[in-house]
Amino acid sequence: MKVTFPDDYQAEHLKSKEAVFDVEITEVRTPAAVEINDEFATSMGAENLDALKTMVRTQISSEYTQVSRSRLKRDLLDQLSDRADFDVPPGMLDDEFESIWKQLDEAKEKDQLDEDDKGKSDDELRERYREIAARRIRLGLLLSEIGRANNLTVSQDDLNRAMAEQSQRFPGQEAMVMQYYQENPQAMQELQAPIFEEKIIDYILELAKVTERAVTTEELLADPDDDAASADKKGKTKKAGKTKAAKAKAKGK
Repeated sequence: MKVTFPDDYQAEHLKSKEAVFDVEITEVRTPAAVEINDEFATSMGAENLDALKTMVRTQISSEYTQVSRSRLKRDLLDQLSDRADFDVPPGMLDDEFESIWKQLDEAKEKDQLDEDDKGKSDDELRERYREIAARRIRLGLLLSEIGRANNLTVSQDDLNRAMAEQSQRFPGQEAMVMQYYQENPQAMQELQAPIFEEKIIDYILELAKVTERAVTTEELLADPDDDAASADKKGKTKKAGKTKAAKAKAKGK
């Protein structure tokens, strides 16, 4: 088999060079229909087929709940952002913007810019992302003040659960992961921040008027900024299996 090494190949003497490899085919596999039965369920770690169906149903339900929670949180933060109108500290704004801009530069180099950003000048992008940086800071300051004013805290039990969840992502290295967090205050802070934010979100939602409505799977999973989502709401797209999504309307104080 003849191949050509890529121009950016790590070995300098092989860049753009042709090479011939001897390949021995030892096995050829073709797709085959799988019979869904108790034997298959056992191979997937379930006791039987009914147990496997329950596992799949529970997993899908959990995923839908997470997506719904994410959409609910986004709607809530959008409403808080609309109500928050104050100047942010220039130093914090500069730091946040530079962090965002660094990520944007990396996306440019990898040709991974969002479609909305492609074709925009640097000045246009700077203006857009400076506004995004200011929004992030306002929301961060606002949420922190809500947490402080209402005595919301992250307990050691909360941190222990979070560390346990992180360690479970690395089977066989759980003790090493736990030790890493315990010996690195910055890593522990990075673990604590999202927990604190979720506690604040939960607190606000307890005071909010939340209504549930049935939506299609497509609408739930659609990009909130996508026009297709609003079209689905109007019934213009084909209906599929329904799930529930929550919308929050914060009460004015």
